[in-house]
Amino acid sequence: MTGRRTSKRPPTSSDTLSIMRTIDEKQTGRRPPFPRLLERLTQDERDWFLARASRRDLQRGELVFCQRDPVDDIFVIDSGRVKAYHTTPNGQSITFAYWTEGMVMGMPGLSGRFNHLWTAEAVAPTTLLRLDRAHFVSLVEGSPRAARCMIEILEFKAKYLSKLTHLLCASSILERLQIVLLHVCELYGQEAADGIRIDLPLTHAEIADMVGASRQWVTTSLGRLERAGLIRSHNRRITVLDTDALNGDGLAEPPTTGSATVGDDEWRLLQEA
Repeated sequence: MTGRRTSKRPPTSSDTLSIMRTIDEKQTGRRPPFPRLLERLTQDERDWFLARASRRDLQRGELVFCQRDPVDDIFVIDSGRVKAYHTTPNGQSITFAYWTEGMVMGMPGLSGRFNHLWTAEAVAPTTLLRLDRAHFVSLVEGSPRAARCMIEILEFKAKYLSKLTHLLCASSILERLQIVLLHVCELYGQEAADGIRIDLPLTHAEIADMVGASRQWVTTSLGRLERAGLIRSHNRRITVLDTDALNGDGLAEPPTTGSATVGDDEWRLLQEA
């Protein structure tokens, strides 16, 4: 299977510079977008984890695991980016997440075994730390810190699934685009002088995969939102200038930017897309 390349040697401290940078983020005041396991462990527990974990280096397009594969291991993203998507019986692909440094994927059950419901694919050169099921169970049973963190990760993913349900139930593509923008803003947003900057490079094709629309539609719609003064896009980074307008009924009326108003007909077409 593609993407099953695993190094035999365990990771050392020099192999985990990205994770250490993640831990040091606490000192910068930057809040991690999700609970991070290695950050929560004591130094002894972290050393125990690293001594038993194996390292996997993936290139763009290689798979971490496939939908319906047995869930046997956990993976911590040390560096890079991973796309999570589900393929429906009719062959349609739904992307619901892009995970970055520090995220835990996999999480085998403690009371039984089950299969993955989604596929994980590297979308950039990516390094993973893999811990097998037996060692994962030992870690959770022996470390209250690890157990608490895994509970928090489950809470985080439960909230994520509720947002995904909201996305799937959206009545229009425009509403799905709003939900996606607000969600990645919540996950990866950084305060900027004029709004919230999404600190995750996303192509229009990647946004389209999450929205369930064509890339052309996303490009056109983002352009309209930018002309409306709700977002700004530069070098694959989006800054949300008005979260209130993107949330709920904020798009019910044509917005204004200074003395210029977006045309009623143009805005109605965008709402009805």
